[in-house]
Amino acid sequence: MIHGSHIRRNHVGRALVGGFGDDANAEEYFSDNTRRLDDAALWSKVSDVLEGSVNEAKFQALVAKAQALTNVGLPGTVQETVEVTARDYGFSKAEADSILRHFIEDGDLSAWGLVNAVTRTAQDSDSYDRAVEIETIGGAMFAEYSRN
Repeated sequence: MIHGSHIRRNHVGRALVGGFGDDANAEEYFSDNTRRLDDAALWSKVSDVLEGSVNEAKFQALVAKAQALTNVGLPGTVQETVEVTARDYGFSKAEADSILRHFIEDGDLSAWGLVNAVTRTAQDSDSYDRAVEIETIGGAMFAEYSRN
Protein backbone atom coordinates (compact mmCIF):
# COMPACT_ATOMS: atom_id res chain seq x y z
CA MET A 1 0.00 0.00 0.00
CA ILE A 2 1.28 3.42 -0.86
CA HIS A 3 0.22 5.74 1.93
CA GLY A 4 1.32 9.02 3.36
CA SER A 5 3.49 11.88 2.26
CA HIS A 6 4.75 12.35 -1.23
CA ILE A 7 7.27 14.89 -2.36
CA ARG A 8 6.67 16.41 -5.74
CA ARG A 9 8.94 18.90 -7.40
CA ASN A 10 7.72 20.76 -10.46
CA HIS A 11 10.11 22.20 -12.99
CA VAL A 12 9.16 25.79 -13.80
CA GLY A 13 11.27 25.96 -16.95
CA ARG A 14 9.80 28.23 -19.59
CA ALA A 15 6.52 28.88 -17.80
CA LEU A 16 7.38 31.95 -15.77
CA VAL A 17 4.33 34.19 -15.75
CA GLY A 18 5.33 37.76 -16.53
CA GLY A 19 8.82 36.40 -17.01
CA PHE A 20 11.50 36.50 -19.59
CA GLY A 21 9.70 35.79 -22.85
CA ASP A 22 8.24 32.75 -24.54
CA ASP A 23 11.44 30.89 -25.30
CA ALA A 24 13.66 31.92 -22.43
CA ASN A 25 14.45 29.19 -19.91
CA ALA A 26 13.98 30.71 -16.47
CA GLU A 27 16.67 28.53 -14.93
CA GLU A 28 19.40 30.19 -16.94
CA TYR A 29 18.68 33.34 -14.92
CA PHE A 30 18.90 31.67 -11.51
CA SER A 31 21.98 32.44 -9.48
CA ASP A 32 24.04 29.72 -7.83
CA ASN A 33 22.66 30.93 -4.51
CA THR A 34 19.08 30.51 -5.74
CA ARG A 35 19.87 26.99 -6.94
CA ARG A 36 21.51 26.13 -3.58
CA LEU A 37 18.47 27.45 -1.67
CA ASP A 38 16.09 25.55 -3.94
CA ASP A 39 18.07 22.32 -3.45
CA ALA A 40 18.26 22.90 0.31
CA ALA A 41 14.48 23.30 0.50
CA LEU A 42 13.92 20.07 -1.43
CA TRP A 43 16.35 18.05 0.71
CA SER A 44 14.83 19.50 3.87
CA LYS A 45 11.43 18.18 2.73
CA VAL A 46 12.92 14.77 1.91
CA SER A 47 14.53 14.66 5.36
CA ASP A 48 11.25 15.56 7.08
CA VAL A 49 9.35 12.84 5.21
CA LEU A 50 12.00 10.23 6.01
CA GLU A 51 12.06 11.27 9.66
CA GLY A 52 8.28 11.04 9.84
CA SER A 53 8.38 7.63 8.16
CA VAL A 54 10.51 6.13 10.91
CA ASN A 55 8.89 7.98 13.79
CA GLU A 56 7.68 5.33 16.26
CA ALA A 57 4.63 7.31 17.45
CA LYS A 58 3.46 7.99 13.89
CA PHE A 59 4.03 4.36 12.95
CA GLN A 60 2.02 3.14 15.96
CA ALA A 61 -0.80 5.57 15.07
CA LEU A 62 -0.87 4.09 11.57
CA VAL A 63 -0.96 0.56 12.98
CA ALA A 64 -3.84 1.54 15.29
CA LYS A 65 -5.80 2.86 12.29
CA ALA A 66 -5.21 -0.40 10.44
CA GLN A 67 -6.31 -2.44 13.45
CA ALA A 68 -9.44 -0.29 13.83
CA LEU A 69 -10.38 -1.03 10.21
CA THR A 70 -10.64 -4.73 11.06
CA ASN A 71 -13.77 -3.77 13.02
CA VAL A 72 -15.34 -1.76 10.19
CA GLY A 73 -17.90 -3.81 8.32
CA LEU A 74 -18.87 -3.12 4.75
CA PRO A 75 -22.42 -2.61 3.49
CA GLY A 76 -23.94 -5.14 1.14
CA THR A 77 -22.69 -8.48 0.00
CA VAL A 78 -19.06 -9.22 -0.83
CA GLN A 79 -19.93 -9.17 -4.54
CA GLU A 80 -21.73 -5.80 -4.26
CA THR A 81 -18.87 -4.31 -2.25
CA VAL A 82 -16.31 -5.30 -4.87
CA GLU A 83 -18.54 -4.08 -7.73
CA VAL A 84 -18.94 -0.67 -6.11
CA THR A 85 -15.21 -0.51 -5.35
CA ALA A 86 -14.36 -1.43 -8.95
CA ARG A 87 -16.71 1.22 -10.29
CA ASP A 88 -15.60 3.95 -7.88
CA TYR A 89 -11.87 3.36 -8.37
CA GLY A 90 -11.81 2.41 -12.04
CA PHE A 91 -10.77 -1.22 -11.80
CA SER A 92 -11.04 -3.42 -14.88
CA LYS A 93 -13.18 -6.56 -14.86
CA ALA A 94 -10.05 -8.72 -14.43
CA GLU A 95 -8.86 -6.56 -11.53
CA ALA A 96 -12.30 -6.68 -9.89
CA ASP A 97 -12.30 -10.47 -10.22
CA SER A 98 -8.85 -10.58 -8.60
CA ILE A 99 -10.00 -8.32 -5.76
CA LEU A 100 -13.05 -10.50 -5.18
CA ARG A 101 -10.94 -13.69 -5.16
CA HIS A 102 -8.41 -12.27 -2.68
CA PHE A 103 -11.14 -10.74 -0.53
CA ILE A 104 -12.89 -14.10 -0.19
CA GLU A 105 -9.72 -16.21 0.12
CA ASP A 106 -8.26 -14.04 2.88
CA GLY A 107 -11.51 -14.33 4.83
CA ASP A 108 -11.32 -10.83 6.35
CA LEU A 109 -14.57 -9.21 5.22
CA SER A 110 -13.83 -5.90 6.93
CA ALA A 111 -12.67 -2.60 5.44
CA TRP A 112 -9.10 -3.70 6.20
CA GLY A 113 -9.68 -6.95 4.33
CA LEU A 114 -10.94 -5.05 1.28
CA VAL A 115 -7.91 -2.74 1.32
CA ASN A 116 -5.66 -5.80 1.54
CA ALA A 117 -7.49 -7.50 -1.33
CA VAL A 118 -6.94 -4.40 -3.46
CA THR A 119 -3.25 -4.10 -2.64
CA ARG A 120 -2.77 -7.86 -3.14
CA THR A 121 -4.30 -7.44 -6.59
CA ALA A 122 -1.45 -5.08 -7.49
CA GLN A 123 0.85 -8.11 -7.38
CA ASP A 124 -1.22 -9.72 -10.13
CA SER A 125 -0.71 -6.81 -12.52
CA ASP A 126 1.47 -7.31 -15.59
CA SER A 127 2.34 -3.61 -15.59
CA TYR A 128 4.56 -2.06 -12.95
CA ASP A 129 2.93 1.33 -13.49
CA ARG A 130 -0.54 -0.14 -13.00
CA ALA A 131 0.63 -2.02 -9.92
CA VAL A 132 1.81 1.28 -8.41
CA GLU A 133 -1.56 2.87 -9.29
CA ILE A 134 -3.39 0.03 -7.55
CA GLU A 135 -1.16 0.30 -4.46
CA THR A 136 -1.89 4.04 -4.41
CA ILE A 137 -5.63 3.34 -4.65
CA GLY A 138 -5.23 0.98 -1.68
CA GLY A 139 -3.60 3.82 0.26
CA ALA A 140 -6.44 6.17 -0.69
CA MET A 141 -9.01 3.60 0.43
CA PHE A 142 -7.16 3.15 3.72
CA ALA A 143 -7.20 6.91 4.29
CA GLU A 144 -10.88 7.16 3.35
CA TYR A 145 -12.00 4.30 5.59
CA SER A 146 -9.83 5.64 8.43
CA ARG A 147 -11.61 9.00 8.29
CA ASN A 148 -15.08 7.45 8.49
